[in-house]
Amino acid sequence: MELNKLPKTNINPAKITTTKALLTAFLLIFETIFVFWLFKATSSFERIVAGIIIAAVFVFFLIIVKQLEKPVDVPSTTNELYKAIIGKWDYKSESSHGTIRTGWCEISVRDGELTLAGNFTKDGKGVGSWESQVARVRENRLIFYYILKDNSTEEHAFVDAVTILVFQGDKPTQMEGDWIVVGKDKKYGRVDYTRSKSA
Repeated sequence: MELNKLPKTNINPAKITTTKALLTAFLLIFETIFVFWLFKATSSFERIVAGIIIAAVFVFFLIIVKQLEKPVDVPSTTNELYKAIIGKWDYKSESSHGTIRTGWCEISVRDGELTLAGNFTKDGKGVGSWESQVARVRENRLIFYYILKDNSTEEHAFVDAVTILVFQGDKPTQMEGDWIVVGKDKKYGRVDYTRSKSA
């Protein structure tokens, strides 16, 4: 079989952006080569070998794809850490300038990812809401980056912030820690979380 007579493929490497797409591209390339061999074979033995290889490569491809499509289980240790803090929480925050805000948040798991979302008030009035973008639990620490919408300003500004909370026990009722606004404002402060009685 002459390599310079192999059929050309229409695969565009620029469009191969995922693992599945890469595997599919390899499958098409190998299958093209073996099918070409199958039709150019000069003996029945060559055709049998080529046919077996084609089938084996395809089956192997299906097995790998099935493995990739399996949902990734959240490790049990992570599940236990998440369970410790899942639920509704009330909190009170005080900035370094003495501004006090209160609010509540819901901690839940969505598609295996820890998520926090809530609102906050100032002088008894709702002035904003926020939702985490990334949240992680490490031993007795909850760390999350969130985007906060502050309706108390004329611009209804969106603010990036990070909070680190510390808790104790398997079913904590309190968490406390620090927060800091990411950006030029350089605002920071303390916050105390208390598990809501309605949780």
